[in-house]
This record gives sequence, C-alpha cells and structure tokens, in this order.
Amino acid sequence: MSEEYSLSNSQDGLYGLTMAATSNVRADGEATNSATARLYCRGMPVCGQCLDFEVTKNARFTSGDRCLSLQTNERGEATVCFTDTVAEQTVIICRFGNNVAFLTAAFLADEIDISVEVWVNNASANSPSGNQLFYRVFNVRTNEPIQNAIVDFSATGQATLSQDFGTTNQEGIFLLTIFNPSAGMVLVNAQVRGYPNADNHTFVTYTAVLPRYRLTAQVEVERPDGVTPVFFTLTDLNTGLPVPGQLLRVYCGTGATQTLMDTPGPTAEDGTARSGYYVAWNAINHMLVVLDIDETVNEGFILVGSSIILP
Repeated sequence: MSEEYSLSNSQDGLYGLTMAATSNVRADGEATNSATARLYCRGMPVCGQCLDFEVTKNARFTSGDRCLSLQTNERGEATVCFTDTVAEQTVIICRFGNNVAFLTAAFLADEIDISVEVWVNNASANSPSGNQLFYRVFNVRTNEPIQNAIVDFSATGQATLSQDFGTTNQEGIFLLTIFNPSAGMVLVNAQVRGYPNADNHTFVTYTAVLPRYRLTAQVEVERPDGVTPVFFTLTDLNTGLPVPGQLLRVYCGTGATQTLMDTPGPTAEDGTARSGYYVAWNAINHMLVVLDIDETVNEGFILVGSSIILP
C-alpha cells in the first residue's frame, strides 16, 4: 500500500471539492484503497452534506456496491474504502452538485518482488558515506516497476540505516545507505510492505580502519632555572579528533645514546599531555617521543610524526 496520496480538486465558484486517495494495494478482494473527499464553501468546511462516490471497472466499495453516498463530518470530509479482485487501475469519483473530483487508484497482482544491486560495498568501518544498496520493486509477470511501493528495512548488529523505510520512485527504485561502526559483515533486510513474499536479505562488508596518529610538540617558555617544559598533542588523522588515554615515552639523545626520560600521560580528552620531566635546554640536542602501544586498543597502528626534533 502506498502512503503517497493523489489529490483532485474541483470548484464551481461557491463550493469546492477536493479528494485524496491511496494506491497500490493487492487485488485480493480484501486489501483496500481509501479515498477522502472534502467539501468546503468559501474556504470553510461544510458538514452534513451528501457526497456521491463511484468506482469503476471491477472495484467495489466494502459494502459490495459500485456507488455509495456519505454525509460529510464536522471537518467537511467523507471517507470511503474500496477493494478489487482484478489487478487494474480503477477510477474513484466523487460528486457534489456541479463539482466532480476523480482519481486513479491501482490494485496490484500478488506477483510483486524486490531485487537489489550492491552499489557500494567494503566501505570503511565508521565511514560517513557507508555502503549503498539499490532496491527495485517490480511486477514478476511483466517486469514493470512498481512506483510508490513502501519498503521496510532492518539490519543486524550496530548498523544504522539512512531510513527505516522508503518509497520507490517511478522506476520502482529506492537507494538505501547503511553505516556500521566496526569491521565485519552486516545483514540488511528489505520487505515490501503488504507483500510477505516480496523480501530480500543481503550482506554488506565493512573493512577495518587502520589508526593513523600525528604527534606534535610545543616547546613552552623556558623557566628561570633553565628547564623547558614540552607540551604534546596526539591527533587521529582519520577523523581529525584528539586521542585520549594514550601513554607517551620520551627519549633524549641520539642513536644508541637515547635514554628514556619520561612517560607522560595518559593523554587528556583533548589529546594533550605535558612531559613531567622538564628538559634542561642546554643538556641535550634531540628528543624522541614515541607512542606507548596499548595492543588491546591500537594494535597495528601507524604513527605519523612520532619523532619530535628539538634544537
């Protein structure tokens, strides 16, 4: 069933008549399309007036009749439901005096199916672009696309979807984007609303993102005693965000003469840490800072700019 409403409007100068209707339900004699007509006069709803409805071809109102009259309610509206046993386009007509509103409503054979094309796969985990699937809803017998079909979606694990449901366009197509915070496979389920046999289940894959860090250092103002503090900042190059909770190892010297001087950290929420060992500016020529690997969190990381060379 489609939740997209068609709209018809008729106005003779004094009274106006509008009508909205649903479409695309199964032609099984039970599923119903509905139409709501609204009568107004100079923009105000008119209640208590009789509207005459009619459906064409094999369609029938739920009363079993092709013609039906209903009075408008306090909102000036009257609603009818109608069904069909034949897959076809039927016309729903509403009359009031010289005003006539009419719309086309579709009843579909229970031969609807859904296919999928994997448009984007193997996206990086936590990628803002995600993987993408193209769904197409069509008539099995004629292969004609089904427009305005509603497709409900779900996914396994922690995956999130661009939409929980979507409506197909005139080519019967809907594009879905799937996001996932971690590497691995995600099962995406699609179900055409109102058609239990029209479903699809497709796996998409997300690849691991290798952490890439940048470490920068800022030499602070030399203290009167000749000791110069150093301020470090650790950043994730994949996201541009600071990296908290990491230990640093500070070595002084060059080559084989390097000596571990300090292990500042862990880095704060803003990715910063200040060396607890205040370097005597005239005592060394170089300082080397490396990330202290926490294998349970950052196994296989790449560190860019790990060597901080000071005068």
